[in-house]
Amino acid sequence: MAVLPNVLSIPASRPLLATLAAAILDGQVIAGWPDRSDPLSLASGTILLPNRRACRAMRDAFLDLSGGEPVLLPRIAPIGDVDEDEWAFADPNPLDRLGIDAIRPAMAGLERQLTLAALVRRWAESVDRAVVRLGADEPLIVSTSTGDALSLASDLMRLMDQVETERVAWAGLETIVEAGLDRFWAMTRDFLTIATRHWPALLAERGLQEPAVRRDQLIAAETERLKAAAGPLIAAGSTGSILATRDLLRAVALHPKGALVLPGLDRDLDAASWAAIAGEGGAKAHGHPQYGLKRLIDHVGILAGDVRELSGPAPHGRERLMSDVMRPAATTEAWLEARTVAGPSMLDGITVIEAQAERDEALAVALVLREIAEDPTRRAALVTPDRALARRVTAELARWQVVVDDSGGRPLGTSPAATVARLVAAIALDDPAPAQVLALLAHPAIDLGLDADRLADAIAAIELRVLRGLRPQGGLAGYCRVLDEAVPLEGSAIDPLRRVTAEALADGRSVMSLLFQALRHFDEVLQGGPIPLAELALRHGRALSDLRLKADAEGTEALLDLLTRMAGPAAAEFLIPVGDYPAALDALMSTETVRMAADPGARIRILGLPEARLLAVDTVVMAGLVEGSWPGDPKLDPWLNRAMRSAFGIDPPERRIGLAAHDFCQLLGTPRVVLSRAAKTGGVPTVASRWVQRLAAVLGGETWALLKARGDQVLALAQELDRPAAVVPVLRPQPAPPLELRPARLSVTEIETLLRDPYAIYARHVLMLRPLDALDEEPGAAERGTLIHDALAAYAQEIARTGIPADPVGRLLAIGQDKFQPFWADPTVRAVWWPRFMAIARWFVADDLARRPDLQGVHVELGGRMEWDTPGGRRFVLTARADRIEVRADGALDVIDYKTGQPPSKPQVESGLSPQLPLEAAVARAGGFKGIPKDMPVAGLVYVKLGGRDPAGEVLPIQPDMGVAGLVEDVEEKLRGLVAAFENPAQGYLSWAIPQFATGRSNDYAHLARVKEWAASGGGE
Repeated sequence: MAVLPNVLSIPASRPLLATLAAAILDGQVIAGWPDRSDPLSLASGTILLPNRRACRAMRDAFLDLSGGEPVLLPRIAPIGDVDEDEWAFADPNPLDRLGIDAIRPAMAGLERQLTLAALVRRWAESVDRAVVRLGADEPLIVSTSTGDALSLASDLMRLMDQVETERVAWAGLETIVEAGLDRFWAMTRDFLTIATRHWPALLAERGLQEPAVRRDQLIAAETERLKAAAGPLIAAGSTGSILATRDLLRAVALHPKGALVLPGLDRDLDAASWAAIAGEGGAKAHGHPQYGLKRLIDHVGILAGDVRELSGPAPHGRERLMSDVMRPAATTEAWLEARTVAGPSMLDGITVIEAQAERDEALAVALVLREIAEDPTRRAALVTPDRALARRVTAELARWQVVVDDSGGRPLGTSPAATVARLVAAIALDDPAPAQVLALLAHPAIDLGLDADRLADAIAAIELRVLRGLRPQGGLAGYCRVLDEAVPLEGSAIDPLRRVTAEALADGRSVMSLLFQALRHFDEVLQGGPIPLAELALRHGRALSDLRLKADAEGTEALLDLLTRMAGPAAAEFLIPVGDYPAALDALMSTETVRMAADPGARIRILGLPEARLLAVDTVVMAGLVEGSWPGDPKLDPWLNRAMRSAFGIDPPERRIGLAAHDFCQLLGTPRVVLSRAAKTGGVPTVASRWVQRLAAVLGGETWALLKARGDQVLALAQELDRPAAVVPVLRPQPAPPLELRPARLSVTEIETLLRDPYAIYARHVLMLRPLDALDEEPGAAERGTLIHDALAAYAQEIARTGIPADPVGRLLAIGQDKFQPFWADPTVRAVWWPRFMAIARWFVADDLARRPDLQGVHVELGGRMEWDTPGGRRFVLTARADRIEVRADGALDVIDYKTGQPPSKPQVESGLSPQLPLEAAVARAGGFKGIPKDMPVAGLVYVKLGGRDPAGEVLPIQPDMGVAGLVEDVEEKLRGLVAAFENPAQGYLSWAIPQFATGRSNDYAHLARVKEWAASGGGE
């Protein structure tokens, strides 16, 4: 007599595991079990659940129902987690019944990926050789890099697993596209011979088999064992996404003492919709939440109406609403015919949060969870595929010390330990950038053997003396050499931020030596050809050990385990160029996950989708409900599009959308539900999840507005958390220090700054602040100008001593080469700066030789000063350094300034905004330059533009309307008035007094003056 399948369902509004446990104890699942007269009866059964976390929760559910009394529980195990030892006691042995003499071992995951990557690389090289041999007009570019090969291998592994899981024959590839139709498909088909021909042969040679095949064989054997078992058997919570699992679930349903319990089978869906899901008259609705359950009950051999409901919906049940919301597209006209009426009991527990940005969403979600955390009788779960959002919420909850149990884990590649590993590999295998060295030394995941204060001082010494400014040459050894030559700056009153003590330098040298010695493990492999990945991984592990990577740092255990596997036999024959190692490491880390330590006592949990639908809480927050996250973007492999996959016989990527949709419906059965999303993520507008859009459409605008209003209240509270009592606009700073603190000595270039941005003078001379050089600075306009000035000055000083050389251009170029030498490693200097300097040298020598016959004398790089008593009773000193002062034959002076950039315009000079040349002339007239008598007339103010282009140089005299003498007198008078104005204690140093000309030094202090804030807030005019 045929056994009727025993298939039951638990509505989404009922907690699946608690309801199942209660029904088992009441004998509702399997007739006659458990026997109330036999205390051992319950222990005779087996319950199969989707994962280990559900198994733990099932045990807790039984204990809750027992009132804390001891109870012998059934065997509770994950589906597919096969105990092969039990087969030895099975009668008959399932392996015998299946005709399987032995289930061969599967290749380990890393070995499989590396072996496939080697085949991928070999194929790519053969394609390149073929293209070269054929001389194709449009060559196919195929990457042969290790990182790309590993990534392609990972994608190929997923396709191979799906093909084996769905039991599709590879031979079908030959028929899905017409032969010769497309050369790219021909290349794809050639690539897939790796999976169809080379891989099976390799497995047979090694006596191994595919992991998916072995898994299915294990499940098939377990299915046979369960068929012969006495029972009772219950399988619950699974949708049977794997064919082998569907076979097992069918065997459980047909077992005389078996029961298959489905999660949330839709009891309200009409026949037309069920037919549409199955694809009758059209394509199958793979993205429908009931597609998996429909396929499972079809496999069992029953209809939806044959499934018995183990419990009715809860009073708040939303099953009928979600059935309507999730209708297949073919039957959505029913929305207009008979819309589901959502009563108050159904909607009271739903809140919709639509935040402006991800930060607002995270804070609002944290507020919801915090409210529940304050009530010891309540439990909540955050469910989101967006791990970045989950971390944001965890960080927000930390401000209230709320304990969170996060089961989602995180990719190894985003962990602190992985960051250290990347930095070590990058610094060891390439010219290290200062930012990389600083990031590694300051990383909290390594222990450099110093206490926190000494380590901070040591790192500061390394940063200030080595890492800032131009990058030292010679790699890490060059960094150590520069540090060894550095001297302490003991308590400089002029430069207090750059205090570098002898002790800090000594500790810095110790730290750099430790880093240098740790990275020497890589020295032997830096030269030569490809070497085994295992060798690099072994050396990498030793370097991390020498740097004392902390065992308790997040990701350390997973990283060291990966490096151990990479250093094993599987990678011993996988040769890679040394430079490919960082990319290979990244590719291998991308498939690894760091699991967080579980906290079973936490009442706030962050759950993944498979776990969330099985665990009971009173509130669930579904966050990140936007397209691309819920549901995620369908992931296609690089070879088969949707049409090809359909013709080949494997599920389209939309199948995952159906699984996620089922999880969404199950979670909406929770008594209290919060749906949240951000309107923008990373500044880019988002699109609400399709399921949220459907729910809004079915409920109607008025009802949806009510649900959003609840969320708006949460958002308003979140915004109040960090809102200040009053918003005061930032005012443009105008500090007015006491007169004795104000500078009484400025250079002519600083006078220009005082006019344009007085705050910069205040920051530099009153606060004594000096801008730090940037990390890894590249030579820029300032360095180029300094080099050219220095070279011209050295040349002029030399000929003043020794006379004009026989080859003046050659001599100037020789001086220039000496000056350029510290920057010669920079390709821009060699390719751009030096050719321009050569042109400048030729022009300068010609101009200089042409001018000298009409001159009495030439003074270069001449320092001078001018002093006077101020109204405040102080002595003010104006300093200057003139590039060149020429004494004409008639006794008049020409004051010359070289500009490698754009010289000031005539209006800027006449208005006093660019007072450098007139002030230098005033110093000369006052006798402030040594060797130039007082009261010599100034006849010319000249800018010489040295661009190095065409022309290489230009003489640009300033010809003021008021005459040179009048301009000099006017600018000097304005300067004395300016100095007198700042003698007034009420006169402040205004930030950006003339904003359109606030450049150069002003930008060094703009962040201190909070220019962007007061300019945007209206705090300045």
